[in-house]
Amino acid sequence: MKNVTITQLLELIQQLTPEQKQCIKGLLDQDGHLKDEPKSLFDRIEENFCSHPHCPHCNSKSNNKWGKQANKQRFKCLNCKKNIHFFYQY
Repeated sequence: MKNVTITQLLELIQQLTPEQKQCIKGLLDQDGHLKDEPKSLFDRIEENFCSHPHCPHCNSKSNNKWGKQANKQRFKCLNCKKNIHFFYQY
């Protein structure tokens, strides 16, 4: 994953669906710290996204795997035809 600033990260978080935000909330304890688990927060968010991908542009859940970039799975939205990838939109 490329380096992002806190401001960029906050902007990306605003693009998440309510389900994705709930997933992040479930990964944090009451004080906002990561619960003690071996995987990083981004790895767990990406795994959740890849198991239930949706298009952030049109909110469609109809998509196909569309190759990998930097060893990260990409998807192609069957509705709006845009490429989607975890936090990044192409």
